[in-house]
Amino acid sequence: EKVLGVLPVIGGQSATSKSRASREECRNRDLYIYEKPKSATAEAARTLRTNLDFLASTRPLQSLLITSAVPQEGKSTISVNTSISFATGGRRVLLVEADLRRPRLATSFEVDSARGLSSYLAGVDTEPDDYFQSTVVENLDLLVAGPVPPNPAELLQTTRFDELLEKMKNRYEVIIFDSPPVLAVTDALILARKVDGMLMVVRAEHTSRHTLRDGLRQLRAVQAPLAGIVLNHQRPLGRAYGYRGGRGYGYGY
Repeated sequence: EKVLGVLPVIGGQSATSKSRASREECRNRDLYIYEKPKSATAEAARTLRTNLDFLASTRPLQSLLITSAVPQEGKSTISVNTSISFATGGRRVLLVEADLRRPRLATSFEVDSARGLSSYLAGVDTEPDDYFQSTVVENLDLLVAGPVPPNPAELLQTTRFDELLEKMKNRYEVIIFDSPPVLAVTDALILARKVDGMLMVVRAEHTSRHTLRDGLRQLRAVQAPLAGIVLNHQRPLGRAYGYRGGRGYGYGY
C-alpha cells in the first residue's frame, strides 16, 4: 500500500501505549498544528493533504475514514490534524467522531459532549444542523460521538445514518470520520462501505507487521476503498526501530 504521509512525534512527546495520555496532553496533541502552524508536524500534515488532493483528481474523496489496526496508533490525532489542515487550506470541513465507544474529541475542542452522533441517530425528528458544532478552527465543524450507546455498530447501519451522510455531503466539501480500530470492533468495516476513501494509521515502533497485515486483510475482505497508509509518531532518522503491538485494549462491552 502507498504511504501518503509521515507525521513526526508531536512536540517531542515520548508517551507509549503503556501510559495513557491525560486529557490535557490529548488536547495539546490534537490542536498542535493549529497552535503551531509553522512546525514540522504542520508541514507534514499539509504534505498528507496535498497527496490526498492528488488522489482526489482521479477518484472522489469527499468522505474519508481514518482508522488503524489496533488502538493507540494515533488515528484520532491524525483525524484532527488532517481536518485542521484541510480547513486552514480554505475547505469547508466536518470532522465526525465515529468512534462511539471511546469518545474524547469534545474535551479536545471544548464543546458540548451530549449533542453528538449517537444522540442524533437515536432520535426521530431532530435536524443534523443542531448537532454540528463550530470549533476554534475557522472552516472546521465537529460532530462529536455523543453519549456512549449500548449498540454502536447497529446505529451505524441504520437508514438514518445514510441519510445523515447525504446531508453532510450537501453541506461540506470534506468529511473526515475518526473510527474505531479495525481489529478491535466491526464499526470501521461497516463505515468502510459508506465512504469514498480510507487511511490506515500505523505507529512507528509500535505496530507489528502481522497486525498491519491482519488489518489490511479485513479491509480488503469488505472491499474497502483504501487510499493509503499514514506513518505516525516517526522519530528522527538514526534511531533503531522495533515492533510491538497487540489487540487487547478493552474495546467493546
